[in-house]
Amino acid sequence: MCHRIGALWAYYTLDQVDISADTELLNYLQGDRTLTLHSCGHCGCTTHYVGTDGKPDARVGVNMRMAPRELVESLPARRFDGAETWKWLD
Repeated sequence: MCHRIGALWAYYTLDQVDISADTELLNYLQGDRTLTLHSCGHCGCTTHYVGTDGKPDARVGVNMRMAPRELVESLPARRFDGAETWKWLD
């Protein structure tokens, strides 16, 4: 999924992030039903995803390609291979 939509994910817990939108978000329950993907109702871009397990410390993946470039460039980043090795690359 990440490669196909070109996302640059930043991970937070639910209490660390506040996601707001000027338009309705569209929701898609992923194939194995463990993630709900949210997309902009205007342009269709994936904005974020949330795990469906309901845990209070659940991880939220935020697509930073939707954030202002200045914000993204100011954040520390680590590279992670979530497709094959499931390991940090740094």
